[in-house]
Amino acid sequence: MLYPYAISRESVNGHRVWIAKSLHLKGCVAQGDTRLEAIKELESNEIAWLETARMLHIPQSN
Repeated sequence: MLYPYAISRESVNGHRVWIAKSLHLKGCVAQGDTRLEAIKELESNEIAWLETARMLHIPQSN
């Protein structure tokens, strides 16, 4: 993980999922059926977020 994150368990459309949210990359979130799935997905999403930010010259933190 590149940045600190928050993780919580929530109900989405009647299904309980884990939500992982970057505390520094605005809008960078992930979900999974387990904590580990959500964290791994967030790691992947961070990389994609940062690559897109570099291409579009978007600041990389709030």
